[in-house]
Formats: sequence, structure tokens, C-alpha cells
Amino acid sequence: MDAVKGEQILVNNLTNSKNTINPMNARGCRPLIAHVEAGLRSFDRTMPEEINRLLTDQISDFLFTPSPDADENLKKEGIPEEKIFLVGNVMFDSLLFNLEIPNYRCLAPCPLTDTNSALGTKSSKKTESGKSPE
Repeated sequence: MDAVKGEQILVNNLTNSKNTINPMNARGCRPLIAHVEAGLRSFDRTMPEEINRLLTDQISDFLFTPSPDADENLKKEGIPEEKIFLVGNVMFDSLLFNLEIPNYRCLAPCPLTDTNSALGTKSSKKTESGKSPE
């Protein structure tokens, strides 16, 4: 982390231990840390990703939350209200933004031509704790 010259680090929602190493090491370099999707909780402390979220929220200077319940989680954990900013759901906002792009092209041909069709995807990847995502 000696190479870190920036004054701020933006951290997206953490899902595994590899991602938490960076904000933890960066804290020693004294940049400001902003956590996007802060305050999200599974309330399962046997999951490494849950511990990562808790720790990152504690060391962050700015906590950008997706929902009022995430705000409440942070307040219950003793995070000062002036560090918490309700900004909305970045994944939902990304979807809305991309739906507005005219002539949006898929990377692969889409076989669904019926306007009543829906496409769902599911990852079979397990989390570090060995549990399948719900």
C-alpha cells in the first residue's frame, strides 16, 4: 500500500475476504474511505463476507447506503449519522440507466422475441463460507 497516493478510496459492497484487505491496509495510509452499499447485512456472522462488511463500515468515512434499513443497521452499530448517506440502489439505478439507452445491443443474440418473455440467470458459485447464494 506504499504506492497509494490518492486521498480517497471507493469500496463497493464486499463479498469476500480478499476485498477487505485493501480498505484495511489503506486505512493505515490515511486516505478517506467511502463504502458503497454500506449497511447491508445478512446477520450471519459465520459468513466471512458479513464480517468484512461490518469491519469496512466501521473504518469508512462515508457510508453510501441503498435503503433506509441499511441506514438503521449502521446507526444501531454506532456509526455517526453524519457519515451515512442514503443514495439508493446502484444495481437498480444501473438497470434503469441502461434501459434508457436507445438500440441497446446484447453481446450475444437474444432468442427471446416475445415481449412477454423473461430471462433469469442464476450463479451456481458458492460463497467463501461454502453456502450457495440465496
